[in-house]
Amino acid sequence: VFEAKLEALVLIAKGSGCKVVLLSSQIVDPDRGNFSPARKKELKKFLESLDGVRQFTEEGVLSGIKEINQVTENVARKNSCVFIDMSRAVPENDEYFLDATHRSDKGNEIFADALMRKLSALSVLDN
Repeated sequence: VFEAKLEALVLIAKGSGCKVVLLSSQIVDPDRGNFSPARKKELKKFLESLDGVRQFTEEGVLSGIKEINQVTENVARKNSCVFIDMSRAVPENDEYFLDATHRSDKGNEIFADALMRKLSALSVLDN
């Protein structure tokens, strides 16, 4: 379902003359990041709280985001769009993330800077 809907949106945008850029998502893996023990515990508790909600588990959430990222990349390739991998754009630590998915203001600044550098390098911003 996600793939079909994403592709439909891409086709609508391209049909309107838009340049389409698709990005991967970043979700924090508490075991991979450089988090304080308290934050790591908080992140694990958040991911565990999803257990039972549409059968999410910590492993399921993390693998689900990886799958979504792969589908997004495939849709970009299939439709000749730009795909930018942002899955590791922001260092995973207390300073840059508020929780498993939401960046702090500093994290958003790093994300925006990284995205602008990548867009510029790909000449996506040129008219």
